[in-house]
Amino acid sequence: MGIDDNQVSRRLRGEKLFERPIDISMYMPTKDAARLEWGTWPIIAFEGTLASMRLLLRYEVPHRFEEHTNRLIRHLADSLGDLGLKVTTPLDGHAAILTFEYSDPYGLAEFLGRNGIVVSPRPGTIRVSPHGYNTVDEIEKFIEALRVYIRARA
Repeated sequence: MGIDDNQVSRRLRGEKLFERPIDISMYMPTKDAARLEWGTWPIIAFEGTLASMRLLLRYEVPHRFEEHTNRLIRHLADSLGDLGLKVTTPLDGHAAILTFEYSDPYGLAEFLGRNGIVVSPRPGTIRVSPHGYNTVDEIEKFIEALRVYIRARA
């Protein structure tokens, strides 16, 4: 990035990135602090990320993500309530995170981990973070594993 003609600058100017090679024999340091930067930015990674973001927006993923994760969180909260567990995350805002109280969060997390379910134990609570790639069936699997664990300790 320390040279005046680079892929990031070309991208910002709207030029095609790889239409012409960068001529290192015409090395010209930038006129700003970028001249102190060392190395090359991963322009291919940036282009891939930009293309991914455009695709996600094209299919309205942000809207669908919120709707989907809200449905998962609501189902999870209702199921935990049915098991007599106290949800500690406020449910009036959107967050794809839910915590609930549990007396042995580390033991539960270890049991769930052995069953292919990843949660984050915290002192006195368990944090569950369903995301856009999770399904209702996976929430059901979690609830059933939790039910088994609770029964085994009753």
